[in-house]
Amino acid sequence: KKVFSVQGVVTTLKAVVKLILILPIGFLSLKTFAPEMVMLIHLTVEDVLSYTGKACSSIFWKILYILIALAVIDWFWTKYQWLKQNKMTKDEVKDERKMVEGDEKTRRRILSKGMERIAQRIRDSVPQADVVVTNPTHFAVAIKYDRETMTAPKVVAKGRGFLAKRIREIARTSGVPVLERKSLARALYKSTEVGSEIPYELFKAAAEVLAYVYRLKNPYKYLKNEARA
Repeated sequence: KKVFSVQGVVTTLKAVVKLILILPIGFLSLKTFAPEMVMLIHLTVEDVLSYTGKACSSIFWKILYILIALAVIDWFWTKYQWLKQNKMTKDEVKDERKMVEGDEKTRRRILSKGMERIAQRIRDSVPQADVVVTNPTHFAVAIKYDRETMTAPKVVAKGRGFLAKRIREIARTSGVPVLERKSLARALYKSTEVGSEIPYELFKAAAEVLAYVYRLKNPYKYLKNEARA
């Protein structure tokens, strides 16, 4: 209400100022032309119209200049008021900075927690895998297969960059074979989510890797299982 009342007063004052400036200009202009107007009765119609046009034009331009000057002043005044109203105080700047910093800290904390969950899942899953296939440095995918409980091999962990490196480290520490299979690692990383079975088109490549690992781990048991199958 206070803002609107102030704006109303300012608008009224501007109208009054315009009248104070325009009316004297009009009056003085008419006073200037008054002595000459007496002579108009002795002139022809064309001369009267010409003289009247010049007088009106003179008055018009004087009033227009005043209105333009007032418009420029009004524009600067309006801009000043807008800047004043939208200018934040020192406390508001501090509060905004705290909010921004708080949001950044929150994002970092959420990201950190997300990375911690992923890292924990990798630490839990990789030791249970049968093999880790790599790209060799860009991608790493941990595969597990249990004939008795699974219909197809599953991806239990995957990562790229730093996570791929971490998967390889955990696999080696846990005694899980790490094999370089560029095409298979890349295809599994892009096509299969963690906890999902590998696609049918990758069965053959995955089966060859698993068979190779089984032979390395226990040649006798592998041959026995093959004979039973």
